[in-house]
Amino acid sequence: MSKYCPECQGIIDNEGICTNCGLVLYEQETYVNDIISTEGRVFNGQQEIMSKEERKVKKLERCVEQVIERTKSEINKNDVLGYLRRLEEIGLLHGGRKGEIIVAAVVYLLSREYSDKKEIGNTKGQITFIEVAKAVRTPAREILKIAREIKEKDEEMKEVDLTMDSSYCIYYIVNEVTPANVSKKEKEEIIDIMNICQGLIEESESQAGRKVMSVVGGIYAIVCESYHIRIDRQRLANKCQVKNSTIEQRIREITEQLVKISHKMSGSENIGITNLPRYLTYIIETCVPFLESITCFPLMEHPKQTKMKELAKKRTEQIEEINKILQKYLTIPHEIEQKFTPEQMVISRMIKQGMNQSIIISCKSINDLRRELNIFERRTLEKGRIQTELKKLNEEIITEDDDSINSFHSDEQHTEEKKPKFSSFD
Repeated sequence: MSKYCPECQGIIDNEGICTNCGLVLYEQETYVNDIISTEGRVFNGQQEIMSKEERKVKKLERCVEQVIERTKSEINKNDVLGYLRRLEEIGLLHGGRKGEIIVAAVVYLLSREYSDKKEIGNTKGQITFIEVAKAVRTPAREILKIAREIKEKDEEMKEVDLTMDSSYCIYYIVNEVTPANVSKKEKEEIIDIMNICQGLIEESESQAGRKVMSVVGGIYAIVCESYHIRIDRQRLANKCQVKNSTIEQRIREITEQLVKISHKMSGSENIGITNLPRYLTYIIETCVPFLESITCFPLMEHPKQTKMKELAKKRTEQIEEINKILQKYLTIPHEIEQKFTPEQMVISRMIKQGMNQSIIISCKSINDLRRELNIFERRTLEKGRIQTELKKLNEEIITEDDDSINSFHSDEQHTEEKKPKFSSFD
């Protein structure tokens, strides 16, 4: 097959399509003076010249297949091609290198839309910015830019929630909040550290119940502090669409988790909450890889799990203290009981009632303790009332049985008396 188009002398690509006019050629075609010979050939509509719009989409078909294959997305190729035609209609489709980036952004957006339509909690089919960027070998910020442009201009994509993707949140926050005087190299280092921290959080499922944006915002503040970059935390909170107090809370939670990770390494006892930013690089580059190589368990845990462990420890100590007093005095003396906190008062009452210790430990607050105590007391009273009624009913049944037996014997005796007496004749 000729390397040049017989219509416009444009270059023919490997798929047999003219890069200039879009004429589709085949290997079996013969040429006479660079003109296609149609003698004895059946007409094939595919060999007609395509429209300009269809030509752009056709050129990107191979790129679509590559992106879907490399990202292992469940998106159908025809759905992607159909949406590319829509982008051409609204003037967002471009050829060349930018066309590949648009394909990556479309596959990403459609994968998020596809997963959003499924059942809540099912993330099957979702892909991240990082995976798409690797598929087309381009910086993720380029895909971020195109994806946001498509979302703004296309009504169909406005409902797709990108804030559930941590990689999107990281690139968005870094690009929107980082001061202009920060170098490109430092930005890339910040993004790398944030991706590692977010990966630890997602592995341990400590993201549950919390906005991804707020967690990413907390990580970003910690990393910026380690690089001595001053940021406006109120602006950070606004970009994360949460309150400033929420960002501060996330910073505390993540800092505590990172300190715990560092303390698992010998010689890291001096690392604390106040000086963590100074040792952040050491934790990320040394502690995390080593600990991940020797354990299969997540290095972080959800803050709620930490609080529940601390609360369970506190409740156990309270129960042990009250049990010691009861063992010594049998009943708690009034002068000791006066020193009890409201929680200890309720717990002592629960122990006296014989409640299960696991129920006491599971209570998060004094209101939970009081509610469980009231439920137990009501059940105890109801149980006592039912037992009393059953006892009374049994007594009535026994009395009725005795009366019926006595009545039966009385009737039998009366019948015997009324029987006629026969005299014997000799």
